[in-house]
Amino acid sequence: MKNKKELFQAPLIEISSDAVDEIKRHVAACPDHETGGILLGHSASEEKKIVEMATGPGPKALHSKRYFVRDTSYCQSVYERHFYQNGWEYIGDWHSHTRCHAFRGLPLECPNFPSAGDVMTLDAVLHDKDYDFDAFLMLLALPSRSGINIKVYVEKREGICEVPYVVV
Repeated sequence: MKNKKELFQAPLIEISSDAVDEIKRHVAACPDHETGGILLGHSASEEKKIVEMATGPGPKALHSKRYFVRDTSYCQSVYERHFYQNGWEYIGDWHSHTRCHAFRGLPLECPNFPSAGDVMTLDAVLHDKDYDFDAFLMLLALPSRSGINIKVYVEKREGICEVPYVVV
């Protein structure tokens, strides 16, 4: 039986250092609540996706300990500006998972994988006829004692899988 990584060719993901810095800045500014934004960039090929920019959540975003809702109008305006100026496309979303509450006085780390809600969101976007994605990225920013760790997932028609990435 093949695992999900063997079911489809996962693209190489390159993320600009500016995008990583922007994500870490927003997560550090909102440590107790989830935050996020969209990922802009392009497909160099079917095998290579390049993340040029990560937006913030926008001024009207809603943040909580368990979820966040981005300011869609803000993200749309940033996307449109960069599409016309740079040709960058909407290629994914990013968000943070906050530290979980302590249980019996012991601090817990939140899961470092997509939640059921995350997977449902990925599925909905990938199968939305208005988007026509062959693959959609989800980047998770995970605060930990040692800093902010980043994990990248790609959803394709065949399923979702964590993929390696490089910062450039």
